[in-house]
Order: sequence, then C-alpha cells, then structure tokens
Amino acid sequence: MTALLSTPEIIATDIFQPIRPDFADFSVPVADSFKWGEILQAKQVPVGRFVALYAFRSMKKDGANEYLLQQLDEKALIAAEEAPGFILYKPFKGLSYCLWVSSTLARAAVGSPAHIEAARYANEAYEEYELQSWLIGRLTIGIQVEFVPRQLEP
Repeated sequence: MTALLSTPEIIATDIFQPIRPDFADFSVPVADSFKWGEILQAKQVPVGRFVALYAFRSMKKDGANEYLLQQLDEKALIAAEEAPGFILYKPFKGLSYCLWVSSTLARAAVGSPAHIEAARYANEAYEEYELQSWLIGRLTIGIQVEFVPRQLEP
C-alpha cells in the first residue's frame, strides 16, 4: 500500500499564527503568510495609520547553539518590550516578525546592546537569513492591508 504524502495543514488557533504551511520559505511573500488585517485590528492600529513590520527569515546551521540563540532572543525581546513604540513580536521556526509604531522607533531599539549582541551571532548561527521591512496599514475599514516596502539601512 502506498502512503500519500501531504503537507500538514496549519490551523491558526489565534490570529497571530501563520496561515500557510510554507510561510517560512524564502520564496513565500510575508504578506501572504499571516492575516495582517486581523492582526492590525487586534492590536488596535487605526484605519489610515501605518506601522513598521520587520520580518526575519532564517535557516539555522547544523550545530547552531540553540540555547545561546534562545538566550539572545529573550534578551533582545526584553529590550524591545522596554523600548518606545514596540507593538508585537512573534517568533516561529524560520520566520519571526515584529511590529513597531514607526521605523524610527524600531531602528532606535535595534541599536540596543541586546539586539547588537544577537545580530553578531547571526553569521555563526544561520546558513541563510534575511531581514525585510515594510510599512503596513489599512486604508479602509476591513482587513485589506497595504504593504509599502522599506529599504533597510546598512
């Protein structure tokens, strides 16, 4: 008897979860991977207001120090939560995202010692990684979201 191979279905238990099983694949648009309109509504982002979205996609190297990665992530999250303008952080295997009131406030927070320490470990820990940024917002009442790509400063 032949077993059929299938991709596991992701059932979002809350609105912050991915809506497709391949969400972490580098070729899949972040815009298509989550219910951004519902997320913005849940975080009470008003219609007409744009917020900064940062997405970090990654593929870990074999032998990456998982404990150290977790420690660095926790320190960076604490620093982010204490920074002005922080809205939300959601980590998933292969893709994490965070929302900020503005790009300016997000860039200021990324300059924290905890974020710098985590960034320094990236080349050692990841086979491949990518940081992307957008301004996202709803122009009308509903769940349709506009994505404005942002260039990241070196």
